[in-house]
Amino acid sequence: MMTVEAIANKSFRRTFLGYDLEEVDDFLDEIIRQIQQMEQESRSAGS
Repeated sequence: MMTVEAIANKSFRRTFLGYDLEEVDDFLDEIIRQIQQMEQESRSAGS
């Protein structure tokens, strides 16, 4: 499970034009999966 500390401390490699967009996209995709899982678990617990 993603922790607040992991999100706060995440760093990305810099490229000539900024951050590595693929790396940022992958990180955001992981956050999205984690949030979706938490929401699903929350809905299941409320049933």
